[in-house]
Amino acid sequence: MLAVVTMTGLERDLYHGGQGVDVMAGYPPPALLETWMREAAEHPPAGWLDDPLRFLPSVESWLASLTGCGMRLADSCTDAFTMAVQAVAAQHPHGVAGRMVVFGATSFGVWPDEVAAHGGIPAYAWRQPDGCVDPDSVALLLEAGAWAVVLVIPDNPTGVVQGPSSLRRIAGLCADYGAVLIVDYCLAGTCPPMMPIPKIAEMAIIPGLSWIVLADTRKLIGLGGHGFGAIGCSPDLDAAVARAADIRGYLHRPLDLAVLGRICSAGRGACLLEYRRRMARLLDANHARLAAQLGDGLSVRPRQAGPFAIIDREGGMDCAGFAATMREAGVHAVPGHLFPPGADSCWVRVALARDPAVMDAVAAAASA
Repeated sequence: MLAVVTMTGLERDLYHGGQGVDVMAGYPPPALLETWMREAAEHPPAGWLDDPLRFLPSVESWLASLTGCGMRLADSCTDAFTMAVQAVAAQHPHGVAGRMVVFGATSFGVWPDEVAAHGGIPAYAWRQPDGCVDPDSVALLLEAGAWAVVLVIPDNPTGVVQGPSSLRRIAGLCADYGAVLIVDYCLAGTCPPMMPIPKIAEMAIIPGLSWIVLADTRKLIGLGGHGFGAIGCSPDLDAAVARAADIRGYLHRPLDLAVLGRICSAGRGACLLEYRRRMARLLDANHARLAAQLGDGLSVRPRQAGPFAIIDREGGMDCAGFAATMREAGVHAVPGHLFPPGADSCWVRVALARDPAVMDAVAAAASA
């Protein structure tokens, strides 16, 4: 594993005069925010310290609009996923130890690591030609004893959106086998507002299905640290999720609540919607700009959804080597081999939520 993937070290270098362009994290930098959003961070509303809970409903309501159900706040999306693992583990006498959890092949690598840290066994379902997780592959793993299935919609890093029919089939399989379906919607806010994102909470009732959904404010609203993850669930898991949430908290972060609450408030609804539209246009434009400048032997995979692009390099170098070459040219990207069960080609993931000029630097580094 490359040392550069430790974001704390990278941020320290960048914020203290180090050289380099960061296209690793999908969070947009504060410079891309609207003026009114920056003002909310720089001038929080009066009384934010005295009554922080008054800002909570607007934040939870906006997150619910992304997932289709009520949400509880967490310190981060990673913290929310940990709550999900603990809530599901509470359903079994022996917890997660030695039990399989299904992930889509070549998907967000942190979640399998989190499951393994709790003693679970990550297992990987293959993908169909369109990039969606294959329900037949999921069925085989559930038959083998998997106790949960994790889907990321839109996917990280590919941007693929699992269609409603295949999502419903996977949900039905989970219900049949008594497994919990966990759907990560953390990147949903980066999609155009009118893009159809299937929401498990809004689908017709599937008898016996237990589900958990995750969300995050930071993927769209990049406030340099202000933000929350969130978790929601089916009624049968509510008590377990509440217990997992109760050992954490967010009231020690009243400023974050005030800033996000002001941005997500009903009065800002139209402004926030237009910001989402502008960010979606920026992601599309940056993808096209990057693709137009790459050298021979390089290509960008077709645009799907979400805030990332994948640059493929033909032969002659592995993913780690490709990322190292770009780093030497001053650009920090994420190598594909960090997305388990390992990349079968040479590629890197690039964040698109950046100033357009950054794409020029990325193309030059990739072509070096």
